[in-house]
Amino acid sequence: MTRSASPHVLSLHHYPIKSCRGIDVASSHVEARGLAGDRRFMVVDAAGTFRSQRNDPSLAHVTVQVDSSRLTLTRAGADPLEVDLAQAARGTRITTSVWRHEGPAVDQGDQPAAWLTSLLGSPSRLVHMPDDVRRPVNPERAVSPDDVVGFADGYPVLLTSTASLAALQDKMDEHVPMDRFRANVVVEGAVAWAEDAWQEVLIGEVRFAVVADCTRCAITTTDQLTGERTREPLRTLGRVRKTNNGVTFGRYLVPIDTGKLRVGDEVNVLR
Repeated sequence: MTRSASPHVLSLHHYPIKSCRGIDVASSHVEARGLAGDRRFMVVDAAGTFRSQRNDPSLAHVTVQVDSSRLTLTRAGADPLEVDLAQAARGTRITTSVWRHEGPAVDQGDQPAAWLTSLLGSPSRLVHMPDDVRRPVNPERAVSPDDVVGFADGYPVLLTSTASLAALQDKMDEHVPMDRFRANVVVEGAVAWAEDAWQEVLIGEVRFAVVADCTRCAITTTDQLTGERTREPLRTLGRVRKTNNGVTFGRYLVPIDTGKLRVGDEVNVLR
C-alpha cells in the first residue's frame, strides 16, 4: 500500500493484561474504554492493588495471545495458562484498586493466581473488569461525564509519534524502541512534537479528544523482551521534556465516537 505523506497510523497495539506484553493488530474496534479488549485484565497483589512493570518488570516476560474464546499466557519455565473468556465475568468479585480508583473486578481463580505468584514471587491474582463496572475518566479531563476507562493508568487511548521518538533518540546514545512507551496508536508522518498542540483528531472514522500529556515512569526504561532496566529514556526526557508534573512523551485520547481503526488510517487534526 502506498502511504500518504500526511500523518497516518503506522501501528496499533492493545494490551489484554495491564503491564504484560502487547499485541500488534492491523485493525481494532474503538469502544468507549479504548481499543477493544485493551487492559480489561490486570494482575493484583494480595490486597487487590494493581501490579505493574514499575515494581514488577518480570511482567514483561508474559506473552498474551487472544482468540475468540480464550486468553493464552506464556512465559519461559512454565506451562501455558489458558483463561476462558466466556467465564471471565462470572467469578467471585473482589475489591481492586488502580491509583485513586477502587472498584470491583472478577477474580479469575486459583490456577492463574498460582501461575502469576510463581512468576512474581509473592501472592498475585488475575482479575477482569466486566462490562457493568464503570471506572470514570478523570472528570477534569473527560469530554463527557459518561467517559470510562479499563485498567489503563488513566485514559482510554495513548498515542505516540515516530518523529517525536526520532527527535528524542537524536539526544540519546542508547537505542530506545517505541514498544517501551506502550502506546495504542503510533503515528508516522507528523512533525516531531506536533501532537503536543493537538486538541481533537479524526483517525480513520473515529474522533478523539486529545486530553492530556502522558507522564512517563520507569516502565519506559524496561526492555519489553527481557525485563531488564536501563537509564534511558527517562534521563534524556528529564532534560528535554520536563514539566511541573514530571517528564512526558505521548498524548492521551478519549473517544468521542466509536468505530474502526486500521493501520494506514489518516490522522486529521480538527483543532
